[in-house]
Amino acid sequence: MTTTTVTGTGTTGCGCGSASGTLDWPAGTSTAERTHFYPRQIVQAPDLTQDQIYFREKLRRHNRLLHGWGIVCGARVRVGDKPGTVLVEPGYVLGPFGDEIVIGDLVEVDVTTQNLAGDAVSGCAAPDPWCADVTIARPDGRPVYLAIAYAEYSCRPVNVSASGCGCGCEADSCEYSRIRDSWRIRVLDELPPSYPEVLEPPSLRTAVACPPRPVKLNADGQPIPAAPTDCNCPTCAPCVSEPWVILADVTVKGGVVSRLDCDSHRRYAASFRDFFYTCEGGVRLNPGLLGLFRDEVALRLGAAPVLPEVVAAEPVTGLILDQAWTAKLTERVQNLTIDQVRTQSREEFVAGLTADLHGAAAEPIVARLQDLWDKASNAWSLANR
Repeated sequence: MTTTTVTGTGTTGCGCGSASGTLDWPAGTSTAERTHFYPRQIVQAPDLTQDQIYFREKLRRHNRLLHGWGIVCGARVRVGDKPGTVLVEPGYVLGPFGDEIVIGDLVEVDVTTQNLAGDAVSGCAAPDPWCADVTIARPDGRPVYLAIAYAEYSCRPVNVSASGCGCGCEADSCEYSRIRDSWRIRVLDELPPSYPEVLEPPSLRTAVACPPRPVKLNADGQPIPAAPTDCNCPTCAPCVSEPWVILADVTVKGGVVSRLDCDSHRRYAASFRDFFYTCEGGVRLNPGLLGLFRDEVALRLGAAPVLPEVVAAEPVTGLILDQAWTAKLTERVQNLTIDQVRTQSREEFVAGLTADLHGAAAEPIVARLQDLWDKASNAWSLANR
């Protein structure tokens, strides 16, 4: 089996090169084109490969720009039974280029050896009996970094007629019929450029906040007002230059793993796999999402000690997220607080604001007011838990 690990030359995403970092696409290949099939078309291998390229790069851009990268779940590292080894448990990782990295089985890694490619272990390639792994003298007593990256391997070879005539007039050649997604694990002496020495996660607010406007100064050092044509928009994240995701910091002393640090440089990608809500008896959030809600509310309110009182005094218009609300409809509730809404019964609240409406015109407004009362009641309940 062979490994393909050369960097691509296409351009995708926000100025990034090939998102995979593992494929060198054929000359003239566009990652923004998919094949258009039509009757009586002669379909060749490049036509079918083009569709694979298109959809793979599309998924990589989606992962990289929307979900980010890091460990999603699993991939826990623990010390192995043999000297100088660690065990990597099954897990799921998103690589810096947007690739999925699936560790399907428990993997034993000897951090004191590496193969000719520089990796400690690979997920698919069979060991070459003529090329044994080389023992590496790791820095004694200083941490090194156990890292994983996406890799792919050609597999399932088949015989292919060299001439294509199938008559046996020429010798057959061998082609690999499959490409398998996999991974490779390497021990790095230094942190990749994408990892700072101290890994500080960003604030949750950065996910829903616009960047601060750049301040320009005049000759006197006074700020220049922003021009009305200046747009203040989030930019795409800079491209990561290396494919590695750190799994653990490992310290080797005397050929034995003396320390394992799974916190300092272990970066996680946020996931909502365990978050859900139900609508029975009003909206009920599971404990994980409830904790996130309360933490964010406390952060925005400056850790206010009397959260229920603060929430009760908030304008109820802050709960309106439905774009179907018109300005005239919003005017009906703009002077009400959450407390003023939730202390009324649902029926009283709706009836008081729709007394001047009749027939079909009242139906959509009644439905939106009922929904607003439910949100105000739920906000009060969450604040008091």
